[in-house]
Amino acid sequence: MNTGISGIGSRALIPPIADATHRQDIGGKTRISPGWNPFLDWDDVYPGNRGRTKTNTYELYDAPLGVSIEIEEGTPSDPVIAEGDCNYQPYGIWKKDGKFHFLYGRYQNSINKHFICYANSEDGYNWNFPDLKQVSDEPQPNNFLKTLPTGGPGFFEDTNTKNENERFKYMLQEGGGFDVDTGKQLSDEEWQKRLKAQDYGGEFYEGPRMQFKHWITAFTSPDGINWKRHEKPVGHFPADGGIASGYDHATEQYFSYIRPTGVGKRAIALTKTKDFSNWPSARLVQYPDILDEPDLTFYGGNYFPYPERDDIHCMLVQAYHQIADTCDNQLAVSRDGLYWNRFRDPITPLGPAGSGYEGMNRSWGGRLQILPDGHWAALLECHSSYHNYGRPEKGTDYNPFPKRQGGQLRWWRWLPHRLAGITTKDKGEFTITNITRTEKQLRLNYRCEPGGWIEVELISKIPSRLNVDGPAIEKFTFDDSDRLHGDSLDQVVSWNGNSDLSDTGKAVAIRIRMFQAKIFAYKI
Repeated sequence: MNTGISGIGSRALIPPIADATHRQDIGGKTRISPGWNPFLDWDDVYPGNRGRTKTNTYELYDAPLGVSIEIEEGTPSDPVIAEGDCNYQPYGIWKKDGKFHFLYGRYQNSINKHFICYANSEDGYNWNFPDLKQVSDEPQPNNFLKTLPTGGPGFFEDTNTKNENERFKYMLQEGGGFDVDTGKQLSDEEWQKRLKAQDYGGEFYEGPRMQFKHWITAFTSPDGINWKRHEKPVGHFPADGGIASGYDHATEQYFSYIRPTGVGKRAIALTKTKDFSNWPSARLVQYPDILDEPDLTFYGGNYFPYPERDDIHCMLVQAYHQIADTCDNQLAVSRDGLYWNRFRDPITPLGPAGSGYEGMNRSWGGRLQILPDGHWAALLECHSSYHNYGRPEKGTDYNPFPKRQGGQLRWWRWLPHRLAGITTKDKGEFTITNITRTEKQLRLNYRCEPGGWIEVELISKIPSRLNVDGPAIEKFTFDDSDRLHGDSLDQVVSWNGNSDLSDTGKAVAIRIRMFQAKIFAYKI
């Protein structure tokens, strides 16, 4: 039975522990293996025990030594959509009838036209652009959507809906600059003029003033192509871009990660509701902290659940480096959607000059997809430009991107379960906490450097702090372990040629020693 404990924002639902029996002292509660367990945080790794041994010495056992968790940089594909005069943003992807279906923003710079477009593909690399005939007088392929405005990208397929006419949903911020006295909305040209005058005039400015007002508008569709606007706003708060929405079956609620205002820096907040037409204000869940550079802010986050798991939540956070005026992406991970760990190294680093992604690559929307070629992948918008400086103005000699490429969409790809892993540059060791087996074998997804190796030992459970030197299970010791070398996505672990764990008991803990290796996930 799913209690919702694994869902987004579910930690608040956890009841108080009535039978507190010092479980920490006996190695923690045994977990049930749900399949592949990725190393995206330290959740599965025991912190160690230092205590008295059977011979009354004071020793350290089962501690993580010489290891760290590091991201795995993605590998960019060739551009899958590209055109010299346009920029693109990925909004949403869904699968149906053996095809990927894709909504993306198309921004044509020379004529300042913005459209959301539709495309489909069988392999994710070669896209078809059908003529939708929704917008007239536009160049072919005319795959533009008439009703849906750019902005978002709060798109998702609602598999919980009882109304198939509202199966697909889309949210974005609308609003703009308004006259302070009359409340009337101003043109973009006028509010920008007033804002500039107010900024330069300061407290002595006496001219006509403007103020921003924004709200959340929703659209629904039966097929992802034909859309209808909601008559009333669904949220009375701003969410300036970076919207990542969906339905969480564990908590039976809609959720939306948004970029809030009024918190000092660009950041990420979470709002949840059971009524899609009525969203409450959001609470802050990710904010730049003291471990970040002081110029870092978050442009938004592309949320996705970890494949085949409902208890691991991931996000490609769009990291905006305001001094350099560039954007890349950092991986964030959460066990409940509220409390997040974030890797500081970019998982999609910028490219060299002329790559087309030397200025920005952002994971705007579309979640993580599993491609037919086996890769895990996210579509990124790519730019040979800074965030605040696009093409050089006429009459200027300043051109920071002499090898400028046109706008692109590219996949950033990873091998399965290889978003991050536990690694050691030399020799290291750690212990995986108590886990109940659902398989008869232990499997590892790992990579060793040339000369690197991995050894494995099983114990029946993490020893107590009063008995730190718990013995290994007979015939499953480090001395019996068959060393692993090379690179494997799914390698069976064995001891003197035996991989059958039937005689080890249902629950085990796993000790690992490694040299110049990286372990991404395990399955037992």
